[in-house]
Amino acid sequence: MKNPKKTRAKKTDKEPKFPNKISEFRKDKDPEIFQKELAEATGVTQQMISKYEVGESIPNGVVTYLICEKLNTTFSNLYEETLKAYIIENNIK
Repeated sequence: MKNPKKTRAKKTDKEPKFPNKISEFRKDKDPEIFQKELAEATGVTQQMISKYEVGESIPNGVVTYLICEKLNTTFSNLYEETLKAYIIENNIK
């Protein structure tokens, strides 16, 4: 008897997306801060910064803190609109 393969659920257009505004803040606050510099300041790879910026991944608390420090912003400023949209889209009360 074969072991069933584990499959990942396929993402659909109806699934909630959880993008963030790191790219927008990075470009608005200081256009000179490139992904590579942000990666060096946070201790993650440039590829991870890219994933954060397109919403493929969400940074952990420490990385979020370091991003906020580098961009001279707060967690609330960085995530407020995203969190509100997520709550509304998912009918969370």
